Amino acid sequence: MFDSSLEREMLNSGDVFARNYEFKKSSSKGVELPETRVSNPSIYKSGDSVEQIHLLSDANSRIKEKASISFMFLIRLWVDFVKVRVLSMVVITTIFGYFVALGQLSNIRVISLLIVGTFFSGAGSLMLNQCFEVDIDGRMVRTRGRPLPRGRINLGLATLVGIAAVLFGVWILNFVHPLVALLSMMTNLLYLLVYTPLKRVSWFNTIVGAIPGALPPVGGYVAAYGRVDVVSLILFLVMFFWQHPHFYAIATIYHSDYKNGGVRLLSPFSEFEKRLMNNQIIITCILTVASTLMLGLTVQGMSYAYVLGALILGYSFYKASIRYCRHSDVQNARRLLKCSVIYLPLLFVLMSLDRWYLAYRYVFTG
Repeated sequence: MFDSSLEREMLNSGDVFARNYEFKKSSSKGVELPETRVSNPSIYKSGDSVEQIHLLSDANSRIKEKASISFMFLIRLWVDFVKVRVLSMVVITTIFGYFVALGQLSNIRVISLLIVGTFFSGAGSLMLNQCFEVDIDGRMVRTRGRPLPRGRINLGLATLVGIAAVLFGVWILNFVHPLVALLSMMTNLLYLLVYTPLKRVSWFNTIVGAIPGALPPVGGYVAAYGRVDVVSLILFLVMFFWQHPHFYAIATIYHSDYKNGGVRLLSPFSEFEKRLMNNQIIITCILTVASTLMLGLTVQGMSYAYVLGALILGYSFYKASIRYCRHSDVQNARRLLKCSVIYLPLLFVLMSLDRWYLAYRYVFTG
């Protein structure tokens, strides 16, 4: 028999903490109890037998262990709710935009405010997105285990926390620069009020959704320079075009799941939609590489080493896209997805190293 409904839910859900947790029961009949250290002697009476003291001590430790496990369970629950991997990508691309602008992370105050504000604004937006799509998530295999569809978090509480997080994040970003706060609010509104409802209506949601997905590095750039210029627009284009092959690969892998959930996406199994999807993938892949090269030629101090590295990465990305377009099966979709996931971080690392080298050479060689 379980000690509480929370423990029962933890075991039924197969949570990693619940799997590692064993509810102990002690029996004094025919069992030799081990020596136990009495952690709180005040809870025992003078007339208690040795066996009773052992049982009370074991019960006391079980209560403390249960409280610890319950606390960790709640932390894990909210970590899953805010989609930490997606959120970390938003924060990293924002910092990347700042670094591209200055070539260094010297202003600790601005960097700290930028990270905190972006984190809360992005987390709130991701929470509200799940509040709006709780019915879709409940019908899809890959998302039905999320906290809201399983009823582990109250929908009203989640909505209030999401709104509060967005407002707090935008307020923090206003101390960085008012334009950064405006870009953050624009990102949230496009994501929640345009892209999210459009997913139920038209495949065009992929193109629209790429707009808020491409704004974080622009916000980071504006945090450094205080304005939108050609370089920030190229950063936007790199992120905007990169998302199309990435998400079309995901749409192919989970096509039936998205269909069951009621999400409208281009299908690789329809001849017309397949041609339309393939054309978009090839075009956006080429434009991603072109935008990357433009960034190298536009940002002052970018070296030919960066341009060469960007060409090599771009060729690998293009090759995976061509392979998928020729044979639009799940296997090639996974290859394209893997390539896109590798391409963007490596591009960021390459550009960051190039900018860091420029700053290092300026400081030490003049």
